[in-house]
Amino acid sequence: MSYKKDELISKIGGSVIVNEKPGKALKNWRERLSIRQIDLAKIMKISPSVLSDYESSRRPSPGIGFVRRYIEALIQLDEDREKILEKLSETSKKSAIIDI
Repeated sequence: MSYKKDELISKIGGSVIVNEKPGKALKNWRERLSIRQIDLAKIMKISPSVLSDYESSRRPSPGIGFVRRYIEALIQLDEDREKILEKLSETSKKSAIIDI
């Protein structure tokens, strides 16, 4: 896994972990990347209903392992498509330079 992917995993994971509603944060990232729940569930090898339960907080807060698998699946799906995460990473770097 490249440094850029590790950086994105940390960025997304951090935003999920510090959120009071981690399931909602996971859903927000999935929707932001225009990834369908069914596609993500397939990559993660879980049922869409389990994924839905986590995103809607019907299940207890997901553990670190689940969050990491979720994020890695998002990245995998994104790599197969438009590379939206790459664009987000570039935007983040540009804003950091502007902030300096």
